[in-house]
Amino acid sequence: MNRELWTNVRLMVAAVQSEDFDSTPHVINWSSFLIQAGRLVEEKKIFMQRSQAMPLDFARSQLAQAAANPENGFTHMFMYDCDMDISLEIIEKLLSRGKDVVSGTYFMAGWQKDSQDRWWAYPCVAQRDKAYVTREEIKAAAAKDALIEVHGTGAGCLMVTAEALRAIGNPAFEFNWNITNAGAAREGEDYFFCRMARASGYTVYMDPTVIVDHYKYIRVGMALRDMNGRPIHEFE
Repeated sequence: MNRELWTNVRLMVAAVQSEDFDSTPHVINWSSFLIQAGRLVEEKKIFMQRSQAMPLDFARSQLAQAAANPENGFTHMFMYDCDMDISLEIIEKLLSRGKDVVSGTYFMAGWQKDSQDRWWAYPCVAQRDKAYVTREEIKAAAAKDALIEVHGTGAGCLMVTAEALRAIGNPAFEFNWNITNAGAAREGEDYFFCRMARASGYTVYMDPTVIVDHYKYIRVGMALRDMNGRPIHEFE
C-alpha cells in the first residue's frame, strides 16, 4: 500500500455487474482485493458500491452521479466491471498517473469489426480515430511507461476524478442509437462517456502497464487462457 498516495484520496469503487456470470478465478480475484483494501475501507479511503441495475448505461450513470455528488466527499471513482481483474495495485497505479480520465488496458471477449468493416479477433477495447489500439503499440508504450491518448475506451477499468464527473454531468453514460434506412449504428455507453469527457476539455488516456484480464468463458488479456490460466493462443 502506498500511504502517501492515499493522503487526500477518497475513492468510490463502482462495481457494475451486468450479467449473472462468475467463475472461480474471478471470485478468488475479488476476494483477494477485499483483503488488500480492508484497511483503506476501514479508514474510509475506499467505499465500494455495486450495481446490478439495468439498463447498463443507467447503472453506470447512477454510480457516477453518486461519485460526483460533493456531499459524498469522493475525490475519484474507479469504475470496475465484475468480470474484470481488480487489485489494489491496479487502483494505485491508475491513481498515481494523476490524470482526470485514465483507463486500464483490456480486450474484448470476441470478434469486432473496425471502421473499414474488417474483423479483429479480441481487440483492445480502446480506439483512436476509429481504429483499435494494437497490441504492438501497447507493448511499445508499456516499455516506455508512457500513457496512450485515446478517443474512446471501455468503462470496465476506469479511473475518473470527481471533478471531471461533475463537469461531464448526468447522464455520464448513455447508449446512443442512430437508426436509418441503411441500418442501425450504436455508440456504446462508455464511448459516449469518453466523447463527453473530451467535449468537457479532458484528455482520455489508457495505461498500457495496467493490463487486466477479462473473465469470460476464457480469460482474455494480451493472450487467451483457459480458466486455469493455461495459454490457448499467443497474439503476435
